[in-house]
Amino acid sequence: MNQLYLKMVNFITNQLKGQKISIHHPAIKNDQKAFDSNKPLNVQESIINKKELKSKKGEETKEIVIINQNILDVDIESLINIIPAIKKDLSNAKTLKGITSSQSILDSSEEDLLKLRLHGLDQLYLLIETGSDQTLNFYNKHLTIHQEKIALKKLKKVGINYSIVTVIGAGGNGLSDRHAIETAKLINHVDAEELILLTIDAEDLSSLKEEEREGFVILTPRESLEEELMLLNHINTNIKINGNHSSNTISLSGKFPQDKEEIISKLEDKLYNWEEENKKSFRDFLKIF
Repeated sequence: MNQLYLKMVNFITNQLKGQKISIHHPAIKNDQKAFDSNKPLNVQESIINKKELKSKKGEETKEIVIINQNILDVDIESLINIIPAIKKDLSNAKTLKGITSSQSILDSSEEDLLKLRLHGLDQLYLLIETGSDQTLNFYNKHLTIHQEKIALKKLKKVGINYSIVTVIGAGGNGLSDRHAIETAKLINHVDAEELILLTIDAEDLSSLKEEEREGFVILTPRESLEEELMLLNHINTNIKINGNHSSNTISLSGKFPQDKEEIISKLEDKLYNWEEENKKSFRDFLKIF
């Protein structure tokens, strides 16, 4: 499985403070917890496991996320029964979300997506590593950026909100500038509610073949910061920014455009003080001896 996809799922679920739901069923493989889309799933034979919900009685539950790998791989008729059942049991939940892929959206009809929205699916998370076709090809997704845009427009048309997860350093050292600028263009072109930033590391490339990884140079922490600054500088739209993943060089969050200047200044300050901070760390290390 794509390591970046797993990183995205883990980050989303960790952010929820226990407000997540697993749907357990014999069709779900124990190891991957993936739905077998060939076997129908219905609410009568399913067990909706709410043991992971840790909200105290009376506490407002802002959102619930179905954490199985791809919500659109489940039989549509089963989903339109399951989602209202969840919302009925958790009547104080404001939104119910799922995780999916652009390909699954393209494979779904507008009619089915609209049914899901009308029955209570409010938002989807999607991993779109980059806005650059040249970089996207590296991850073997067999999609173009044009197709990614079509999928996102489909969600917009039926009224389902979505968050995009993109990856700092996805193009490596060789495609860094192109990746940053073209990803910003994609974000400006679509209507995402939130942009979640992750940073690539060697483990994320482990699912690729050796010949595919050949020539890919992972960015240094400073280079990752420079790419992130370039990306955010070129984003000119209303969007929530979530850069709190532990893989990122610096943690940041806010809403564009109102917080853009503050976020950019935070990145610039980090870069400006980079050498002095690293010299201090080295001096502190030497004091140990």
